[in-house]
Amino acid sequence: MQQLKRQTRTLHQRQTEAHIVKPAELIDIREISDSLTLSDRRIYNLLIADAWDNINQPVLHPIRLHDLRGTDKDNTRPRDSLRRLMKVVIAFDVVEDGIKREVLSQLLGPCKLDHNPQGLVYYTFPEPIRAAVESSTMFARLRRDLLCQFRSKYALSLYEMVQKRVNLSFKTSEDFTLDDLRQKLGVEKDLYPAYRSLNQKVILPAKTEVNEISDVFCELLEIKEGRKVVGLRLSWRKKETDETVKNAPALPKVKSARVDRPALRVVGNETEAGASPNTGKRLRELNTRECEQLKKTFFGYDIYQFYIEFQDWLERTGGEIPKNPAAAFTNWLKSYYKITGPLQR
Repeated sequence: MQQLKRQTRTLHQRQTEAHIVKPAELIDIREISDSLTLSDRRIYNLLIADAWDNINQPVLHPIRLHDLRGTDKDNTRPRDSLRRLMKVVIAFDVVEDGIKREVLSQLLGPCKLDHNPQGLVYYTFPEPIRAAVESSTMFARLRRDLLCQFRSKYALSLYEMVQKRVNLSFKTSEDFTLDDLRQKLGVEKDLYPAYRSLNQKVILPAKTEVNEISDVFCELLEIKEGRKVVGLRLSWRKKETDETVKNAPALPKVKSARVDRPALRVVGNETEAGASPNTGKRLRELNTRECEQLKKTFFGYDIYQFYIEFQDWLERTGGEIPKNPAAAFTNWLKSYYKITGPLQR
């Protein structure tokens, strides 16, 4: 979460290839009716990001169904998720004219879906959601590469809660009642009614998962009245660089560079790929700034090795040497991830 200047709005933030900007009001929601699945939460984040430029307008936003299904072979799951997002009732708090109010709303408005598997879905956001986004001044930046790695919806919810708060300057913890935390994590109403089972099945696994794969660290400490646990204190901090590297998920191995190709090398402030032995063409160099940005976007990848793989791919497909290698390489890496699926740990 970031505390912004008064005149600055969440809408002024830009969605990027590396991060999704999500308004705080849509993170600390309480699910009143049906519960959302992990897939529902992932897809909703994608819908927010794709519609961002005019998300506060009462218009239809188009997106390809194929872009919502991840590694699934068909569109069944995104279609089911869209139906649940339309009917689930959520609650969130806003302050209007100095008065704190609870807002009840659906997450998604009417949709239109093409029958063609390669077609589009047109979706809308209800007026309360549009109004909340319009007035929002607090947000979280969610790493796109991590969203597909969470195995539990509770872990994804906890990650979003921490990301909303981790950039606060003078606050490092917040207290929640058990009921409030259950709702924010999306725990079903009658599931794990006893704290012991809630802790074993939801809280500890979610905390462990967030701490293992993300670049933030969180802790949940019990708040007791006598011997009874009545709440939990959530604390957070950004990981140090060595912690992040130690806990980074293992990445799929790429094939080694061909022996007849010069290895990627650093020359001064520039990074170059050797000329292709087949075509004699050289892939334009990536400068240090571009390399560092790619390392942040695809944390844990061996960018230098993958850059060689990128030139291999261009040769195999007969592709032209791109004018903007950083952008082309980024798109290629995104496609590589979609093909290989979530990274194995």
